[in-house]
Amino acid sequence: MRGSFGTPFQGEETHEKEFEMAATPKSWTGASGNVVIEAQPCTFAGLVYNNTTGGTVVTVFDNATTNSGAILWQGTLSATTSDTVLLPAPIRALNGITVNATAAVGAAGAVFVS
Repeated sequence: MRGSFGTPFQGEETHEKEFEMAATPKSWTGASGNVVIEAQPCTFAGLVYNNTTGGTVVTVFDNATTNSGAILWQGTLSATTSDTVLLPAPIRALNGITVNATAAVGAAGAVFVS
């Protein structure tokens, strides 16, 4: 609830600052293996992808160097697929973000981080 002129009432918690950060797209291309998106703590907000090779599994890890640790997102991309995934609420990656694609060629996109 707000007081006059949009100021919070005394003792009211506000979380507006949490959502003011703009996410920046960081590109990746699908060489089979790992692509480090961010090597420090950050926030994962979603991704866009394009795939020309069927059955490519793309996994986004909370890791600054390799494909292990907590999985933030995973999806299987069929051939000639293009899509955008925006999370309803950003996920904090405590270590960084690494993307792993199973196809040697064909998958590419961008991961939105802040």
